[in-house]
Amino acid sequence: MPTLVAVDWDVREARVAAVALRGGRARLDHVFRVAWPGAATFDAEATAQRGAALKAALESRGLAKSDAVVTIGRAVVELKQLSLPPAPDAELPDMVRFLAQREFHSFGPEWLLDFLPTPAEAGEPRIVLAATVDPSSAAQVKQVVEAAGLRLKRLELRPCAAASLTLRRVGGDGEPRLLVDPGAEEVEVTALAGTNVVLLRSARMPTDPTSSDYRRALTAELKRTLASVHHQLAGRRVAAIELCGSAADWNAPAAQLSADLGVSVDVVDAWNPLPANLEAEAGIETSGRFAAVLGALADEAGQRAPQIDFLNPRRAPEPPNRRKQAIVGAFAATVVFALVWLVVQWRFAQLDEEIAELKKQSNALTPIVKSSQALEKRADEIDAWRRSDVVWLSELERTSKLAPSNQQVQLTMLRLSTSPQGGEVQLTGVVTEPSVVDELEQKLRDARHAVEGKGRRQDGALPKYPWRFQSNVVVKPAATATGTRPVAQGGR
Repeated sequence: MPTLVAVDWDVREARVAAVALRGGRARLDHVFRVAWPGAATFDAEATAQRGAALKAALESRGLAKSDAVVTIGRAVVELKQLSLPPAPDAELPDMVRFLAQREFHSFGPEWLLDFLPTPAEAGEPRIVLAATVDPSSAAQVKQVVEAAGLRLKRLELRPCAAASLTLRRVGGDGEPRLLVDPGAEEVEVTALAGTNVVLLRSARMPTDPTSSDYRRALTAELKRTLASVHHQLAGRRVAAIELCGSAADWNAPAAQLSADLGVSVDVVDAWNPLPANLEAEAGIETSGRFAAVLGALADEAGQRAPQIDFLNPRRAPEPPNRRKQAIVGAFAATVVFALVWLVVQWRFAQLDEEIAELKKQSNALTPIVKSSQALEKRADEIDAWRRSDVVWLSELERTSKLAPSNQQVQLTMLRLSTSPQGGEVQLTGVVTEPSVVDELEQKLRDARHAVEGKGRRQDGALPKYPWRFQSNVVVKPAATATGTRPVAQGGR
């Protein structure tokens, strides 16, 4: 019966589980932790020490020379949300790798890259969440795993594996929800819209999860995440928060979090119940932060591909190997031609048929040339599409600098939207007197910005600001206005 080992790679320890696979089910035979010796940072000595520690723990349980699935945390992965022109799923891998060379800070050919596409209707732009790992970090993980006698099969992202386990429990009803996986030194937060991952965050935390400092830090991080999801999902609000942990440890903190955040917070115990295709051997440990391990093993037992797998990323379909066909055909023709001189005249008819087949194979090579031309055209379309984009950070900075003081004007709503013609900023607020609106619109108007007043009226709700107004600012793309596009500097 084949054995599979799952390793959740954390800063201070590895959480390990081993299963025996039987068809579409798996039996958990071993669950344990391995504390990493030495410092948290990597060097050659630390790599050797960790490999030796993991190997000793595996050999004592008879688990050496098994296939391994490893999950790594959000903190060692760089993530970017990329916007792409409308395209079918088969074209996304090449487009994402092409755009990643520009968007990621230090991306190179050897970097591991995978992505999560967001479903879209035909003709709509594609949004993907791209994740990349630098070659040195991936090599260090591989060295430790192989030194322990394991064969690395997958390298997954921990929040996605934990999300897989949670979705098996709560389902994907379409409502936005947060999955929170709290650890002793960091917390990982995954935002889900139905079954789609839309946002991944991690944050350093106090070392004691039971302390009031930890709860305050967790509350602050979740408030930031709720605001980010609300903005990213065009105003949709998170309906529930799923907190990974045991009920005994987290029921009371979950109730306080729910009161602080105004959102339902439920505790999801990774072990109770186990996924339908996992069963546990009697007597094994069933506590601790094993959500990612169990999610990865449930996926493997059910032969379900993980959402992010850096060793087996999404790739474009392989084109037919026309060159091999041509070589085989040419060799066959040569052999047949040699035999023609050794056999009687009746072989000529068969040779004519083979020559006709070779011509057909030669003509079949034409689509490869056309496919290359189509890819170049797609790259040019991506460049043209990105040059027409609006740099919203610059627009927000400009509006903040040019607006009158907050003693004269208060904005109650700021809405940003885009279209093929550019962008639009809708300003709604209150002012002390109508002339303040005239001043604001005059300052915002220039060659790239067309300002249109949408009305103003008296409103006694705020005595200090008795006038309400609405103004729209239409922003032309930088490429349209000046022929060049400013580069917006991004960060993690």
